Order: sequence, then C-alpha cells, then structure tokens
Amino acid sequence: MPLQFRHPDSAEIRRERGTGNFPWFALRVRSRHENTVATILSGKGYEWFVPLYKSRRLWSDRIKENSNVSFPRLCLLPVRPCNSGFPILTTPGVR
Repeated sequence: MPLQFRHPDSAEIRRERGTGNFPWFALRVRSRHENTVATILSGKGYEWFVPLYKSRRLWSDRIKENSNVSFPRLCLLPVRPCNSGFPILTTPGVR
C-alpha cells in the first residue's frame, strides 16, 4: 500500500515539532519520486507536504479511484531561515 500523504493541523505541527511559522519552500524532485523523497525527509526529521487529488478512471471491468499528485515534481516543506539546506539538497531524488 502506498504512503498516504497527510498534512497535520498547523497547531499540531507547532505542538509536536515546535516549527512555528517558517516560510514554505517548493522542493523540485525527480518525476514520480514525490513519495520516495517525502519518506526520506521524514526519516531525516523534516516536515513535508504533497497535495493530492482523487480521480476516477474507467477500466473495462470497473471504475478505479486513484490519488494523484496535484503539483508533479514538487514537495513543499517549511525551513528555518538559518537552517542549512545541505541535508535537504543531498536527499536522493531531489533536483
């Protein structure tokens, strides 16, 4: 089962991680690697957000509902201004 992208409530983020109101940056990733990059960033302790939308596709025998990425090749994440971006930029799949 693929990873479900979920963005916690902003109050939940401040309570759990203490991030406050940092600017969000768009991180360009390899095509169809949003899930992989998000998993690795979570392992490194970063918060991330990948917006999804649901679509229905008609197959010959059924209708299938898929979750698709709203902005292909982008992963959004808040970064502290004084934080070095080196660990983020060296993540596999980041362009």
